[in-house]
Amino acid sequence: LPFSEELGANKATLVCLISDFYPSSLKVAWKADGNPITQGVETTKPSKQSNNKYVASSYLSLSPDKWKSHSSFSYLSLSPDKWKSHSSFSCLVTHEGSTVEKKVVPAECS
Repeated sequence: LPFSEELGANKATLVCLISDFYPSSLKVAWKADGNPITQGVETTKPSKQSNNKYVASSYLSLSPDKWKSHSSFSYLSLSPDKWKSHSSFSCLVTHEGSTVEKKVVPAECS
């Protein structure tokens, strides 16, 4: 969830952290109100943890003027007005044929 300091600095950041998976291949996607975000997406290469499973992060950085072009990162940066103008954001992780979706609702965040 975005920090209030970030909102004050005219941006918001969402990060999708994926851990304890094996094998190392996976797919990450972002959605805003159910619509794919496909531009500006960057997912880290999985790295091996001490338990021999993997961890990765996905990031999305967007300037407010580029928001309309949408993007797909597991770290999502947007302006506070764009953050609050959507009813939900979802990070979808597909691994070994199974997809897990985690959703955040701006209205439920302080």
